[in-house]
Amino acid sequence: MKLHTRLVRPAAALLALCLALPTFAQPSIDQVPEEAALYVGWRGADDMGPSYEGSNLQGVLEQTGLLQALPQLVDALQTFGEEQGDPEIAELISTGGTLWSAMWQDGGAMYMLPPQEDGPPIPRLAILWNKGEDEGKLRDALSNLVELINDAEQVPAFMGNAGDAVFLSIGFNAGDAAGGSLADTARFKQAAAQVQPDGALVLYVDVQEWIGQVDSFAEMMKQQAEEWDEPADPFAQLWPTLRDVSGLSGVNRLMFSAGIADKNWHTKMFLDAPAPRTGILSLMDNKAIQEPNLTHVPKTATYLQVFTIDPARVLDVTRDMLGAVDAGVAEELDAGLAEASEAVGFDLERELINGFGPVWSIYIDPMIAGNGFSSLVFVNELRDADRVEQSLLKLSEAANEAMAGVMDGEDVPLKIRLLTREVKGTRITHLGIPYIAPAYMVHGGRLYVSLFPQALEMALEHSGEKADSILANETFVKTLDQFEDKGFTGLSFTDLPETAPDGYGINLMFMQVIAGVTEMFGGEAATVRMPPIGKVMPFIEPSGAVTWVDDLGLHVHSIEPFPGSALLGPAKGLESTMAISGPMAVAVVLPALGSARDAAMQTQTMSNGRQLAMAAHAYAVDHKDEFPTDIAELYQGYVDFEDVFFSPKSIRAEPMPFNFDDWDKNRQNAFIRKNSSFVLVSGLRWNDDNPSQKVLLFQRPDDTAGDKLVVCYLDGHAETHTNTDRLEQQLKAQTGKTIDELIRLQEQIGQ
Repeated sequence: MKLHTRLVRPAAALLALCLALPTFAQPSIDQVPEEAALYVGWRGADDMGPSYEGSNLQGVLEQTGLLQALPQLVDALQTFGEEQGDPEIAELISTGGTLWSAMWQDGGAMYMLPPQEDGPPIPRLAILWNKGEDEGKLRDALSNLVELINDAEQVPAFMGNAGDAVFLSIGFNAGDAAGGSLADTARFKQAAAQVQPDGALVLYVDVQEWIGQVDSFAEMMKQQAEEWDEPADPFAQLWPTLRDVSGLSGVNRLMFSAGIADKNWHTKMFLDAPAPRTGILSLMDNKAIQEPNLTHVPKTATYLQVFTIDPARVLDVTRDMLGAVDAGVAEELDAGLAEASEAVGFDLERELINGFGPVWSIYIDPMIAGNGFSSLVFVNELRDADRVEQSLLKLSEAANEAMAGVMDGEDVPLKIRLLTREVKGTRITHLGIPYIAPAYMVHGGRLYVSLFPQALEMALEHSGEKADSILANETFVKTLDQFEDKGFTGLSFTDLPETAPDGYGINLMFMQVIAGVTEMFGGEAATVRMPPIGKVMPFIEPSGAVTWVDDLGLHVHSIEPFPGSALLGPAKGLESTMAISGPMAVAVVLPALGSARDAAMQTQTMSNGRQLAMAAHAYAVDHKDEFPTDIAELYQGYVDFEDVFFSPKSIRAEPMPFNFDDWDKNRQNAFIRKNSSFVLVSGLRWNDDNPSQKVLLFQRPDDTAGDKLVVCYLDGHAETHTNTDRLEQQLKAQTGKTIDELIRLQEQIGQ
């Protein structure tokens, strides 16, 4: 049955689903070309590796029936689609279900090749499904999907055989791939040697290749600016600086694997970033965690996370990066710190930020308030405890003054204040509000922070001796002994057998989502239910993770009884987000890079608008001072590059078709009129009065998600408008039409 082209957009959603599937991908790596810059592989639920038999994962899956639940959900959705009475929708759902089920059961892979140097800038991506029992059904589903993609005429799609797999490729024919395999390349072997050789899940990213692609893009933008005699694009100018000052140029590859070993689920990650490291990467270089960094953690703790990151270094790196990108932004950062310091009465950077040490820890002690966030304590090993304590005291006083000012003049008896009392010679300060009472104290050279002052009182009961600390906890020691000690800069531990009963409820809720959807679509009781916690407990063991940095780069190794077991811990998976200690600083610096990128894209939009305005003036010179009435008239003759018609920030324009140059002129013009980010105002002449007030072209408001609008005027100058009302008034006075009416007029030309 041939699916109609009106299903192209639903098919795009289906394709997105298929592209997401290989996130669980299999090592079909022999069929992956050596030039692949991205590879993901999944063994499949039917082949979890040689260590699957007798593993904790096998036990949990047999008890929960999860392997059967997911295919059952797909079957229910397919049945639902058939009952809707629309054969096209039913076939679309059936196609997606078949592809999903085949990938889940039999495994496969996904890889991406860099764009061809002399070819169109379109993605080249391939998905491989390992051949299973339902190979014929799989081929029919792929054939339908390929037909839909090709009907959309955006990128070409192909299908065929690749060894023991069936492929779907987009942007190129994977069957024509020649040369060796990625598995045989030195770069892949070097990275793979740092992770599990037989993982059920594998991810490989050639970071240097993608950085090279950005290099080429920036160079292309520079050349385009030179050809148009325009100022160099800000992104093209800034990119080499951003790349080098951030340290990205020092990242070669990323490798990740996950699989079963010794009954447990192991995950390993390796970031190939050799020393010496600069920029953000330099934040990874911290001293290893030592025993004295753990003696403050009670022996009874069921959860521990320790990571290393130096706030003073983060601030220095941020300042250096901002200064390299824009000295003015770095000056604004320093001015902001100075202003804040003046407000609180002391130098924030020198007295507070520089007083923090690089070692941080989070623990949960059930002796405080059970296994949960109420028992969480956050600790920093201070570099200068006295200075930090005095700074925090001043901050508390400033906060109390500010909060008192808010309540001035209010006829209410309420007072919100930071309150301090002394316990065993130590000041504990907490915020006096209902529900929680955030508190802090400085004790034994450390800063302690918690949600309740009771947690800090419990910390004061701790002796601080090794025999009373987590170092004397046999479960913790045995968990850490599973890892080869290479000088850990980060570690985590969760005593899952102790915490699982408290966290099991969230798993029941998650499983009920699958069972409930299945029942809603299928109309029958689900055959799969989560068992009582008692049936799962035999397969639950303590989990742990470690991070270390060496001359090769960053390494992470985690061990847990089965995937997702972190949800049984008191921190609900917090440890998985904290294990990579140094790179967490990226979150601090990325906003600055994001702002620079956003500014560069806005500047490119302004540049595109100016180029179109210049082209319109050139048109007027050739047409007796009359400006064009159709923006598409500027293409091929006055504007040679179709990209000029679009803002890089556009949220509405359709992707440029790969075969746009092969379209006839009428079809090209119709595409430009509909998708251009800019609207040309017709009826203008060279000698019109008040040219500085006459709008020549403007950026569509629905193109920018409320951002600044680029507006070009008849006299050649351009502005950015943040107020659509002002532009609306100008256009009404000039043309008698609204913005929406002018947009519709442009789109309807030629119809």
